[in-house]
Amino acid sequence: MRPIGRIAFVVLLLAGVLGFPLVERLRSVPLPPVAPPPYVGSPRTLNEGLDFLGEWLPPQELAQVRPLSEREMVGRYYQGLGRGIRNGWGLWSGGSGISDQLCAMGMRDAEAMSVLVLQSFWRRVHSQPLRVEEQVRQMNEAEAKMLSEWRAAHPGDLAIRPSGCPVRDWLE
Repeated sequence: MRPIGRIAFVVLLLAGVLGFPLVERLRSVPLPPVAPPPYVGSPRTLNEGLDFLGEWLPPQELAQVRPLSEREMVGRYYQGLGRGIRNGWGLWSGGSGISDQLCAMGMRDAEAMSVLVLQSFWRRVHSQPLRVEEQVRQMNEAEAKMLSEWRAAHPGDLAIRPSGCPVRDWLE
């Protein structure tokens, strides 16, 4: 065996031996819920949805939410619980009570709506004011900035975004 081959073999052997405990530790990290919340229909209001989440999430999951920052909570739960909220609560299709309420506040994007639900839930768990209007304003400003950057990078292209509001898709 050539010297480089021996070195590579030793490195791989050490990585396998030393990496095993790390992999085992990572395997024991609990993942957030992936399945959509088993809500019959969709909540009529944001407060009703937050009440449901507080009742539906097991106490050990709520205990894991408490030490997280708002941003960490959204990042951790966006793909699993957030997807369940978007799909199960009719945020993509519109016409559900909660999507109608958020559309009336000026939101048009189902993903932003689910982020607002997650942020509001974190705020409720931490006994902080929800400040929903402020959240909507910040999300709309961020979306407008992203869209203007996209337009600058793609002049002449048409932006079509799916929406959970009465007009299913909107053009910019």
